[in-house]
This record gives sequence, C-alpha cells and structure tokens, in this order.
Amino acid sequence: MTETPESPWQRMKRFPLWQWGLICIFSGLLVNMMMALQSPTGRLSAQERAAAMGRGVATLLFVVAGVVLIILHFVRRKRKDD
Repeated sequence: MTETPESPWQRMKRFPLWQWGLICIFSGLLVNMMMALQSPTGRLSAQERAAAMGRGVATLLFVVAGVVLIILHFVRRKRKDD
C-alpha cells in the first residue's frame, strides 16, 4: 500500500514547542531590524515615533510569546516524566 504524503501542516505540528519559541523570537527580532533599516533617520515626526514604538511593542510581544512557548515545552516534559 502506498502512504499518503504528509501535508505541510502535519509536519509543522511535529515541531517541538521550543523550536516554535525560537522561531517566534528570531522572527520578531529580524522583522524589527528590517523595519528599522527602512525608517528615516534624523528628526522624527510624531507618526514616525509612534510607528517605532509599535514595532518595539510587536517585537516585545513576539519575544514574550517565544519565551512562553519554550517554558511550556519544559513544563510539559516535566509533567510527562512524573
């Protein structure tokens, strides 16, 4: 019998939580750096400062989500071992 090929969604579900956490952290930092390279330098208007603050908050959210996923990975593993 031939096996059905695995869908990308099924492959993604097999990633451990710590890998998803690292992906969140690095993607948040990378996007923030890429957007910072595109922002103008010098005297910033209120809109540009607000955009920079929004990028910072979004990056912080991604980093916190990544850390939570990493912590969940180790907490789940500890519970399974008990």
